[in-house]
Amino acid sequence: MNVTKKLIELDERYKANMYRGQLDAESLWLFEDRKSRVVVSAPHATQTYINNHIKKSDLYTGALAELLGYQTGCSVIVRQKFVSETALINDFVLRQNPDEHFFLDIHGMRERPFDLAVGTGFMSAGEYFRPLTLIKELAEKYRIKMVINHPDYRGPWGLTGFYQSQFKKPGALQLEWRPEMRNFYHNAENVTTRTLPFLDELVRRLEDFLPVW
Repeated sequence: MNVTKKLIELDERYKANMYRGQLDAESLWLFEDRKSRVVVSAPHATQTYINNHIKKSDLYTGALAELLGYQTGCSVIVRQKFVSETALINDFVLRQNPDEHFFLDIHGMRERPFDLAVGTGFMSAGEYFRPLTLIKELAEKYRIKMVINHPDYRGPWGLTGFYQSQFKKPGALQLEWRPEMRNFYHNAENVTTRTLPFLDELVRRLEDFLPVW
């Protein structure tokens, strides 16, 4: 499979209608349930109405999440269309019996001096010792400069904080990627030799040791 070509093909779903996605889709969410323990989510793959304004899409995150599902057999939840009302992934996830799952919530951050920001919500990094140890190992392997709990990319908001508040355990991580690590149109080598292999191995190895913490 030509990975870059497949990503561009998958991205058509999200870039349609000026990045508002599949406006005629019946469901707001593309949910591919493969009965995995690890779930990859991309809640801003299209434009999102939030906090009384329209948030730009986190470009390319939808295609990356979908391809990870195909490659690893993990379940995937991706926003596939814009709606002009607040509709967060939290409510959808809560209806899917998420207590037995671990979520990797993929986002896109602006240009930063690091490639990846990992956020542990309002819980401490120590409560995520095993997954963070694995992430550090993989970041070194794939030459990814990462930070943990940068103040701009952590806190009680988003799926990670929501999951923690609902279930009182560390069952989600926020993964923020800078543009050069997710733009497979202009930075295909980064995406196909670093970002995707990192995420692919992370999903597979998390699946092996979950839910033991």
